[in-house]
Amino acid sequence: EVELQLPVVLVSQVVVVVVEVLQLQVEVEVEEEEEEEHQVQLKKKVEEVVKKKQEEEVEARASIGKQLSEMKVMLMGDAEKEVDEAVAKKLAEAALRYAFARSVASALPEFPLEACKSAAHVFSNLLRREDLGARFAEQVASKESLESLTRAFPEQTAEVALACGMILKEAARTHQVVAEALLFKAMSVWLDDNG
Repeated sequence: EVELQLPVVLVSQVVVVVVEVLQLQVEVEVEEEEEEEHQVQLKKKVEEVVKKKQEEEVEARASIGKQLSEMKVMLMGDAEKEVDEAVAKKLAEAALRYAFARSVASALPEFPLEACKSAAHVFSNLLRREDLGARFAEQVASKESLESLTRAFPEQTAEVALACGMILKEAARTHQVVAEALLFKAMSVWLDDNG
C-alpha cells in the first residue's frame, strides 16, 4: 500500500503543478489580451492626436497664407484697395521690430505655394521702401536669413526655391549689403567644396 500511495502522491503533486501552470498560462493569456487591447487603444489615441495636429497645421498654414496676403495688400494695394502709406509704414516698422525677415525665411519651406508667393511680394516691397528698405536688407543679409533662403534650393520644392530666389534676387539687386553677403556665402561654399 505504501508503494501505491507514493505514486498517487506524486501524481497528485504533478496534477497540482500542472493545474498551477495552466492557471498561469490562462493569466498570461488574459494579460496578453489586455496588453493587446491597451496597445490598440493607445494606437487609436495616438492616431487621434496626430490627426488633430495635422488639422491644426493645415489651419495654421491657411492662416499664415491669409495674413501674408493681407500684408501684401496693405503694402502694395490691389484692384479694390489703394495703399494707405501710413499703414504701410507702420507695417514695415513692425516687420523690422519683430525680425520678420528671419522668422519668415526660416518658415518659408512650411508655407503653401500662395503664401510663398505672397511672402516674396512682401519681402520685395519692404526691400524697395525708401524709409526702411536698407534696415530690412540688413535683416535679409543676416547669416540666419541667408542660410534659410539659400538652403531652399537643394532641399525644398521648386515652388519654395522659386520664392526664395525671388527674394534673394530682389534683395541683391536693390541692396549692396545683401549682394556682398551672398557673394561671401558663395565663396565660402566654393572654398569648403574645393579647399
